[in-house]
Amino acid sequence: MEGASYFGALLKMLLALGLVIALMLASVYFLKRMLGRTSAGYGGEEVIKILAARALGPRTSIIVVDTLGKVTVIGLSAGSMQVIATIDDEARLEKLRQMKERPPVSYSPLWTKLKKKMGSV
Repeated sequence: MEGASYFGALLKMLLALGLVIALMLASVYFLKRMLGRTSAGYGGEEVIKILAARALGPRTSIIVVDTLGKVTVIGLSAGSMQVIATIDDEARLEKLRQMKERPPVSYSPLWTKLKKKMGSV
């Protein structure tokens, strides 16, 4: 008789575990949907665009951000974020935006051959 009680307890435990996992997956799904909507502004257009980013060290970097047409250079470190400069020169802004829209640099021939052999191209 003890085998039947163990089976019932095991079944209850597995059902509870399945319920907890289902709740976790549902919360991740809804969080992704809600957070995904915050990146776009009115009409589905992006309000904030990261035009460039460069790591300076393990925990420091510089990013160039376009926020509603205003371009700002921001320095990031482990515990702070500071505005370094604001770019107002229209010629430089246009050049920066064109650099962002350029297609990525193509792979070297060796890298392309390697990817073809691996089957990922």
